[in-house]
Amino acid sequence: MKQRYNELTHDLCVQAVLSCFDKKWHRPEVMAFVNHYAGIPTREFYEAELKQEVWPQLEAAEAIAYYLEEVVDELMHGEPLDMRPVIVRSRPDGMTGKMRDICDLCILHQLLGHLVKLGLEPLFHARILPTQCASIPGRGQTGLLKKAKRYIRKAGLGITVCQKTDVAKAYGSLMYVVVIGLLEKDVPSAIWILTVLRALAAYAPGGHLIIGGYLDAWLFNYAMSFALRYVRSCGKTRRGKFIPNVKADTSYMDDFGLMGTGKTPVQRTVKLLDAWMQKFLGIRLKIKEHMIRFMTYKEERERKKHKNRGCPCLDMGGYKIHRGYVTIRPGIFRRLRREFLRGWREIQAFGSIHLQRARKIMSYNGYFKWTNSVGIIATYHVKEVRKVAKSVIGYWSKRFAKAKRERMERYVIQCNVGRQARKGCAYLAA
Repeated sequence: MKQRYNELTHDLCVQAVLSCFDKKWHRPEVMAFVNHYAGIPTREFYEAELKQEVWPQLEAAEAIAYYLEEVVDELMHGEPLDMRPVIVRSRPDGMTGKMRDICDLCILHQLLGHLVKLGLEPLFHARILPTQCASIPGRGQTGLLKKAKRYIRKAGLGITVCQKTDVAKAYGSLMYVVVIGLLEKDVPSAIWILTVLRALAAYAPGGHLIIGGYLDAWLFNYAMSFALRYVRSCGKTRRGKFIPNVKADTSYMDDFGLMGTGKTPVQRTVKLLDAWMQKFLGIRLKIKEHMIRFMTYKEERERKKHKNRGCPCLDMGGYKIHRGYVTIRPGIFRRLRREFLRGWREIQAFGSIHLQRARKIMSYNGYFKWTNSVGIIATYHVKEVRKVAKSVIGYWSKRFAKAKRERMERYVIQCNVGRQARKGCAYLAA
C-alpha cells in the first residue's frame, strides 16, 4: 500500500518555512522571529533585496528549519509545546457582513500548521474529492461554478432536483479529537504528525478547529470528504446494479449541494447524512425544507419573458446557478452595484477613483466574467469603470513599490552610519 504521508525531513521543514513566509517576510512579527531564531539582521535582508538577492531568505529558512526539527523532536520525547496562546478577534465577514471570531496564531503555530499540511499532502490528495472547492488552490468559487453547471446541464445525469444543506457552526463543532481519530485510522504510522496535531489541539480554543487557521481549512475539507463519500454510498441495488440516491454533489467548505432525479431519494439521503455526521463527526446539518426543482431550458426561457424572471436555482459560492444561465446573488449584486455607481460618479466628477474603491471594483470583476450579465455591464458602465480601476491600482502599486524601496535604502544607510559611528567610538575609547 502506498504511504499516504511524508516523513519528517530537513527539506520538508525548509519547504514549510518558505511556504509560511511567502510574501510575508517584511511583516514585523516575521522579521522579529527571523532575527531571533536565524540571527540575520533586518539590514542584511534589505540590502539583499535591493540587490535582488534571495540568500537571506534561504539562510533564514535553513536555520528555522533546524529549530522546527528540534521542536518536533522535543514533542516526540514528551516535552510540552511552549508558544503564545491563540488570540480570538471578532471581524466582519466580507461576503455576508456577519461578525465572525477569527483567530490570530503566533508564528510558531503557523509554521507547525504548514509543516503538518506538507506532511499530510499525499493523504489530502487521495482523500479530498474533486467536488470540494473551498480553500483549495485552483478551485474556489469559479471551480464550484464550473462543476455545478456541468452537472445541472449534463443530459446523461438527468438532474431535476437539488437539496442545499450546510453544517451548523462548522468549525465550532468539529473537534480536533475527531479529526485526529480519522487520521489515526488512515495513517497510524505517521507518529510525528499525530504528535504535533495533539500538541496544536491543546492550544485550540474550545478544542475545535481554529477559524482562520491554514491547516484547519485542510482538516475540515478532509473530514467533509468522508461525509461526501457516505452520500455516494447511499442508494439501492437493483438486479445487481447499484443506483445512487444522489447523482451528483458539490461542496463549498460546509455547504453541500446534493442533486438527483427525484425528491424522495435526495431527502432520504440528507436525513441519513445528518444521522451519520452526528454519530461519526459530532456535527449536525441544517436541513432546509425547500427543495430546488430545476426548470427545463424551455421553461426558463418562457419564465424570463415575463416580468417575474425568477427561476429555481442553486445558490452557492456567491452565484445563483440555473439550468441555462448564471446570475449573481442579490446581496452581492447590491454591494457591487453600489461600488460601480459610486466609481462612475467619481470618474465623471474627478476623472479618477479612490484606490480603496478601485480594489473593491476589481474584486467584483469575476462575478461579471462568469455570469450572464451583459445588460448590467452596459447599464453600470462596468468596462469603463474597470479600466480606470486597473490604471489606479497599477499607478499606486508603482508608487508603493518605489516608497518601499526608498524606506529600505534609508534604513540601510542609517544602519551603516550607526555602525561607522560605533566603530569610531570604540577606536577612540581604545
